[in-house]
Amino acid sequence: MEVAFASQKRYVSLYMLRSDVLESHRDQLAGLCVGKSCIRYPRPADVDTSVLRAMLSATAATTGPVC
Repeated sequence: MEVAFASQKRYVSLYMLRSDVLESHRDQLAGLCVGKSCIRYPRPADVDTSVLRAMLSATAATTGPVC
């Protein structure tokens, strides 16, 4: 598994387990709570689909380390 979504009580989590992909997109995630491999969106409407699409494409293309 390299990518996962989870619905929490107060936010939606996106787990990006390719650390190189997360780091390369970190500046586009400003204003969100971003951890080692987790991005927390307060509401589903806060998910930027263009950034999500870019991260998914990069994950499919990379062989970088998995967290």
